[in-house]
Amino acid sequence: MSSIAFSKRKFNPDDGDAIWTLGSSLSASWTLTIRNAQDQVVRTLTGGGTSVGLSWDGKDGGGTPQPDGTFNYLIEADAGGGQVGTPAKGMIYLDRTFSVEVTAPGPTALVSNVLQNGATDVPVTGTVTMANLSSWTLDYGTGANPTSWTTIVTSSSPVSNGTLGTWATLPLANGLYSLRLTAADTYDNYTVVVHTPTVGNFTASQNVLQINASQGQTVTYASIVPFAVTTTLRIKNEAGQTVRTATPAQRTTGSYNDVWDGRNDQGQLVSDGAYFYLFDVTDGSHSMTWDRTTAYLNNFSQIKDGLNIQPFDPFNNQPMTFTYNFPQAGQVSVALSPPGQGYISGCDPPKFCLFFNKYEESGPHTVTWAGVDPTGALRTDVTVATVITQRYAFSQNAVVVFGIKPTITGLGVTPAYFEPLKGSQTVSFTLATYQSQTASVTVTFQNQASLSVLKTLTAPAQSPGPVSLVWDGRADNGMYVAAGPYTVTATVLDSLGNEVRSQVLTMVYY
Repeated sequence: MSSIAFSKRKFNPDDGDAIWTLGSSLSASWTLTIRNAQDQVVRTLTGGGTSVGLSWDGKDGGGTPQPDGTFNYLIEADAGGGQVGTPAKGMIYLDRTFSVEVTAPGPTALVSNVLQNGATDVPVTGTVTMANLSSWTLDYGTGANPTSWTTIVTSSSPVSNGTLGTWATLPLANGLYSLRLTAADTYDNYTVVVHTPTVGNFTASQNVLQINASQGQTVTYASIVPFAVTTTLRIKNEAGQTVRTATPAQRTTGSYNDVWDGRNDQGQLVSDGAYFYLFDVTDGSHSMTWDRTTAYLNNFSQIKDGLNIQPFDPFNNQPMTFTYNFPQAGQVSVALSPPGQGYISGCDPPKFCLFFNKYEESGPHTVTWAGVDPTGALRTDVTVATVITQRYAFSQNAVVVFGIKPTITGLGVTPAYFEPLKGSQTVSFTLATYQSQTASVTVTFQNQASLSVLKTLTAPAQSPGPVSLVWDGRADNGMYVAAGPYTVTATVLDSLGNEVRSQVLTMVYY
């Protein structure tokens, strides 16, 4: 005998026969004898020629199914004229519980998020059952003949027509892969099933995390198209509203670039803030939206707590002012607290945040604080300021647009200590806007005892430059306000939707 090939050392006759493929350089008469554990012959199979295939269906010669168990086989060949081959022997395991198969993805399936409503985690389903199961492993490798394998899951528990594991395909390049299921029993019999699916995901990425749209900077969105689809790029703001929708593009397999210049559908620059790109993708029968808003970068953080804070007196037009500078875009939180609070990681009382996880561009930023918390209450107990930037919640599809919002500088009140019965008070500051556009100005006076806004002054179409608004000390109902401390808040809203504000304190007395 020159060759023996055995298809199944362990087999389930309900799923198919055990097959021996025998070959010799001489034409021979072949005999395959199968014996049970009691050494009784249960089946004899014969054939002739230089190549022959013999199969056993798990039954004896009378057609009676044999019980599960271990069987011995002996192969003999006689070419005549005294030419007898050396007998070959071995064991075969009959197991009607034996089943090792992958049902999905199919043997040559196309795995694509376009076909799965955007999902890139692929459930691998199948069956692993057998007597004396030891363990099984589901893994994958690149190409039809991988040189290395990555484990998806390993288990020793049987699975019957269920989920074997979840194959995460998003990190993988598009192309052919081998998906392998290997099962072993306690006798070290191994069964291997290999499928060769093709990964064809639509993916996209961006080249920058911030753009100064006022200087003509842009962001490029690079997409990989696995097969013929129609793509539509959309840009949404932090409120989830779509501000820009590109013309749908019919695209074939390949890589593409789309550029956004920070403008909306009307061609106007959008307001400062974070914006998120999405791609709507369809092949005509299936559709998905590529949206990484809830997937986060989580790759950068810094803290600044050694701030150079100078003496301040917000009741005399001298609010607290400090500057921070981070080298990269992030989500910034400015937290203030009483002494002894230590590292500030939240905004829970008695701590509070001027803002929390605000998307900001890199570079210097100046904070002006008038000594009140977000409710408007005076906080004389605050002595610690901490600024933190991080990306644990920075969306992978976010870009920070900046350079457009107006600025308020030099906010002050004259006189700082105001006696309404003897005259008026002037609120003044300098306003700067993008391309010198007008803006809506609102100034409110909040009583710190009641935390109620008693007076609102407005300038709905204020030109940039010096701004002055006069208060006579009366509330909106025409009555003089009560004596005590007040928070003066100046708010500017431009035509693009940018809103900024600044605060200072004043004392009213009679």
